[in-house]
Amino acid sequence: MKSFSGSDLESLNRYSDDFLGVDFHIHSNASDGLLQPKEVIKFAKENNIVALSITDHDTVAGIRDAKDEAVRSNILLIHGIEVSTYYNGKIFHFLGHFIDPDSEQIRTLVERYVVSRKVRMSEMIDRLIELDVRVDKDDFNRTYEKVASITRGQLSYYLLKKGLVQSLEEIFSKYIGEGCPAYVQLDCISSEKAIEMIVQSGGAVTLAHPNLSESDDCIPKFVEAGLSGIETDHPSQSKADCIHYSRLAERYSLLKMGGSDCHGDRLKGIRIGTHLQRVGLISELFDRCH
Repeated sequence: MKSFSGSDLESLNRYSDDFLGVDFHIHSNASDGLLQPKEVIKFAKENNIVALSITDHDTVAGIRDAKDEAVRSNILLIHGIEVSTYYNGKIFHFLGHFIDPDSEQIRTLVERYVVSRKVRMSEMIDRLIELDVRVDKDDFNRTYEKVASITRGQLSYYLLKKGLVQSLEEIFSKYIGEGCPAYVQLDCISSEKAIEMIVQSGGAVTLAHPNLSESDDCIPKFVEAGLSGIETDHPSQSKADCIHYSRLAERYSLLKMGGSDCHGDRLKGIRIGTHLQRVGLISELFDRCH
């Protein structure tokens, strides 16, 4: 797959730097989104988006499927990924933009998480069965056998579709949320290793939804490792959160990033077209890759 280059930015020359038309954080059904990669592009076109990044959890499988549709729709597709990591006893998610999906680093990362996610999901389903939630494990595996990255999102949607729970809130608060009886910690790489691998693959690194990690004291370490941006505009963030992380971004010379974190209509509707960022931020982020 062709790597991103500076010449790709020329397609955006007709827009001002301040034009709000970029979504840096979208999921497809290659991980826990409900929309096919091509459908992501179509929704983006309908919402006047001129550039976007599909950032599936620990996989790049959706990028190839989206590429041709993006070209037809005249939308700039930024190669992306969202990597789950572990640092100081907490989970942190990092977005990698402008990565080379075919690089050794990304291939190694993806292959590792395919295994760890399958092992984790098997253990979680076993725990649910022990709790008398009658999941048909074979049926679940058949349903998602072609999905590149298995997450709690697919499991929760499956349980809801089969009528085994009444709501997504129930499944996360009662069964598979952190600290719940069916929860199993994903075997993650360290945050510093993830940052290193994204950078070595040609990408720039953004800390996703930092408010959900609640560990601001870790940010200086991430900056030392090569962090380029931090999400200051995310659906989970309040206005106070936005102000707080904008100030941290300025303190550590990080780019103020954002996106819809769309998962289809699983989480409060299809959010593509919300939390749009300015076009000029693309070149500013790309400059951090070199």
